[in-house]
Amino acid sequence: MRTITVSTWGKMGLGEIRVRVDEYASESQSAARSIERRTGLEFCGGPRHDGTSQGSCHYHGTLGEHLRTGGYSVVGEIWFAIGLPR
Repeated sequence: MRTITVSTWGKMGLGEIRVRVDEYASESQSAARSIERRTGLEFCGGPRHDGTSQGSCHYHGTLGEHLRTGGYSVVGEIWFAIGLPR
C-alpha cells in the first residue's frame, strides 16, 4: 500500500488530502472512495477524467445522497487532481 497526495477544489473541495492506494485499485478509484468517506456523500456522476494539465490528471464528479426510492439527490460537485508519476 502506498500514499498519494490529491488536490481537490470547488464548492465541495477538501483542499489537499492524503489517500492510501492498495495494489488492486487505481489512484482515481482510491481518491473517489476517500472523498466519499470524508464527505459522507456518493459519486452519482463520475468521477470522470477531464484531461491532463501541468503534470497531473484531473477528474470531475457529482456528489449526492442515494435515495431509498432510487436515484440520487445531488448536493454538489468536486474536482480533483492526481500528480503523474515521475
